[in-house]
Amino acid sequence: QPMFRTIDDLPAEQRLLVRLDLNSPVEDGEVQDNRRFSRHARTVRELAEAGHRVVCLAHQGRPGRDTFVSLSQHAEVLSEHVGREVAFVADIHGEEAQAAIVDLEPGEILLLENVRMCEDELPEKDPKTHAESEFVETLAPFFDAYVNDAYSAAHRKHASLVGFPLVLPAYAGRVMESEYEANTAIATREFDGPVTMVVGGTKATDVIGVM
Repeated sequence: QPMFRTIDDLPAEQRLLVRLDLNSPVEDGEVQDNRRFSRHARTVRELAEAGHRVVCLAHQGRPGRDTFVSLSQHAEVLSEHVGREVAFVADIHGEEAQAAIVDLEPGEILLLENVRMCEDELPEKDPKTHAESEFVETLAPFFDAYVNDAYSAAHRKHASLVGFPLVLPAYAGRVMESEYEANTAIATREFDGPVTMVVGGTKATDVIGVM
């Protein structure tokens, strides 16, 4: 059994802040569709269909890189995978974002702007410090719970990943749950002899270097 609560444990009709990892290749200014959208869409669709108000946070690139772009296109791609509209607001925790969050009806989905455009997000700090940032303190009161589905970013000490679980009830989304189960299953598997495992993400350059 997972050592955390999943979205199966959510009370009805919650206002949810859902952290996704939609970080994608960008070619000639166009965000490329990829498996991350389809995988996270399962979590988002399930939450929306259950009648929750779903507000998504995600990052794209890093400041100074050409992949550091707005999430407006991500909202369109995610909409296609979810099968219902994903509204977008070019704001993270300001008045525009707050108004859009307040206006959400049950079953509606909103994607906020690239969370790395918030100066509180990227500095590597301990969870308590991040929880006391303006970003977390401003946004958290609008929500009943926090859902982390960003397994591939969960190793980072960024505000949207470690700050919110200290101030909101926290749950794992479907990607987080399935990746956790797949990884922990290795511990109980039996092999015929010595085994060498090469574990990595989808960044080919990193994987080749390790091998």
